Amino acid sequence: MERIFSFRTTFQQAIQEISEAVFVGLQGDRTSLERINDFEDCVYLKNEEGTLTLVNESYLKFFTGSESPIGRHAKAFLDPTIVDVSKHTDALILSGSDHLECDHTGAGADHQMYLLRTYKCGLRQLKQPGFAILGITRPLEVIGDEKANPRAVMGQLAQAFRELDDRDREICRLIALGKSSVEIGEQLNMTSRNVDIRRKKGFAALKVEKPIELVRVLVRLQERGYLDLGL
Repeated sequence: MERIFSFRTTFQQAIQEISEAVFVGLQGDRTSLERINDFEDCVYLKNEEGTLTLVNESYLKFFTGSESPIGRHAKAFLDPTIVDVSKHTDALILSGSDHLECDHTGAGADHQMYLLRTYKCGLRQLKQPGFAILGITRPLEVIGDEKANPRAVMGQLAQAFRELDDRDREICRLIALGKSSVEIGEQLNMTSRNVDIRRKKGFAALKVEKPIELVRVLVRLQERGYLDLGL
């Protein structure tokens, strides 16, 4: 373990204070609901479909970086290492469990792996449309470094691939499908020289030197749910 987080309150105290703010807020006092931004823990509310309807600033910083997740399902933006936990715990609450608490691992927006503690409870008794689940997640510890944490490395490679432009990504995909520079050039209406220039850019982003290494990286990213390249 590299780093242990420090919070002003215990997790149980945070649950009590956040739950009170949310319950009072959903019953009419919107200023109380705005208090969720005062908490260090990641706070989020979902509807019955599992779509996010409200999050606090801590959630944005930890799970998305800056992109708003409102109106989106968790699987659309959460790191794949945490999607299953999110889905299964949501299902337990929606199937009738009053509340749950669990420790689990998962990657944040920085692709680093963390030990996390999550609490969820149902909100349907309040009969407020769009609010069925309250979730609170606290990062407890950073797990390992990049060498000890291949999932973090894969997350970083996936992000590097997404940051390439559309043409560079398509060239990498076609290389992984076994196409030569000449064949790619003909398909994309480019010279083979320009294909090779762009190929070097893609190889550098994914930290590979040979086509076979590119294939391995892209296949692994696809198998782990980071990308869908049709490989």
